[in-house]
Amino acid sequence: MIEVRTKVEFVAYLKLMYELTYRKKVNLFLGIVGLLLVGIALVKPAPFNFEFFLGCFFILFIPLLTFWGSRKSFQFSPILNSEVKYTFFPDRINLSVRESKSGLVKKELTNIEETKDFFLLQLNKANLYPIPKKDLTSEEISKIRELLFSK
Repeated sequence: MIEVRTKVEFVAYLKLMYELTYRKKVNLFLGIVGLLLVGIALVKPAPFNFEFFLGCFFILFIPLLTFWGSRKSFQFSPILNSEVKYTFFPDRINLSVRESKSGLVKKELTNIEETKDFFLLQLNKANLYPIPKKDLTSEEISKIRELLFSK
C-alpha cells in the first residue's frame, strides 16, 4: 500500500490532452490536409479562396476544441482542480477529494498507462484519472508502477 497526494496543474493537463488528441491519426491527417489546403490557396490566389478558409478551419478546429473541452473539464472536475489523495493497493485504488471518497477496482479499469508526466487510469471513455508524477518521489513512482502494472 502507498498513499500519495497530488494536484493537477491546468497547463500540464492541457499538454496531456493535446498529446492524447494527436495520438489519433485522423487528427494528424486533418491538420496535414489543412496545411496542404492553405498552401494551395497561397499558390493559387483568388478573390474568395474556399481552400484557404477550409484549411484554416482544419488547422484550428481540433486545437481549439481540445482547449475548450479541457478548460471546461478542469474547471468542473474536483479530481482535476483539487488536491487528491490516492491510496494504492494491489487490487484497487482509493481516492479522496475534499470530503468525498471513492474507489477504483483495478480489474475494472479499461486502461492503465504511464506517460512521461502522468499515470493515467481510465475507467471508461469519459472518465480519466491523471496522476501527476511531479509531486512524487522516484521511490513512490516505482512503487505505484509496481502496484498498477502487476497482474
